[in-house]
Amino acid sequence: MTAGPTKDAATTARQQVHRDDLENLLETTKPRSWWAAAFVTVVIVAVGVWSFVANVPQTASAVGVLNALVYSYDIPAPSAGTVVFEGVSNGAVTNGATIATITATDGTQTKVTAPMPGRIRSVEVAERSFVEAGETLLSIAIVPESNKPVKIITFVGASELSKFSNGASVDITAVDETTGRRIIATAEIVGIGPVPSPLDSLNAANGGITELTNDWATASSGLPYPVFLSSTDWPAGKNGFQPFGGTVVEISRTYDTIHPIERLFGG
Repeated sequence: MTAGPTKDAATTARQQVHRDDLENLLETTKPRSWWAAAFVTVVIVAVGVWSFVANVPQTASAVGVLNALVYSYDIPAPSAGTVVFEGVSNGAVTNGATIATITATDGTQTKVTAPMPGRIRSVEVAERSFVEAGETLLSIAIVPESNKPVKIITFVGASELSKFSNGASVDITAVDETTGRRIIATAEIVGIGPVPSPLDSLNAANGGITELTNDWATASSGLPYPVFLSSTDWPAGKNGFQPFGGTVVEISRTYDTIHPIERLFGG
């Protein structure tokens, strides 16, 4: 007599399972669920196709500058005497502006003027010190001539040289420190030094940016090879800005492409 209730309970349980299965089926067949499933399927298929037909660009980057050795000049003392600088604290100078006065021992004063516009790169003597005629007073970074290519230099290690081959085109970006204006242009690699440069050459090339000199030296493991670049499309006017010797430039070059499968398996 006890078998009846047990059988009825089992039948009820099976019916409940069937109802749960039906409810789950109805839930998964809702339009929203089907759209989600379809979207996931499309994404999976797209990724699969991409992994077989796409190529991933391989890029190399470096930090360069407008070559301060090209875009700078030294101003010598025209006579002996005590030097007092004028208007050099803000860094910028205009053509013909007085930048220093030298007072000789007899009281004669000589004005020192800037022969062209630029920015103060370095002051080589102390204020109110005595200087000899011909001694360098300061160095000024100048603006490239508008009708000539902009000369850029960077330094890379031996392991990176193959990524910066001679004649290759690169993308460059730079930001005006005064206005914050950003430019995008291209440049061509026009030369690569055959031997590493000494650290003082790095410092001279960037106009005395010690932090950049250290970065170049570290990135190249102490063996920095010079890479020379030339840009003919540096934007000026309202679309750009006038750079000076020592203006920092970000350099990027796509040197190769690799298939995702090759990258995954180290091919």
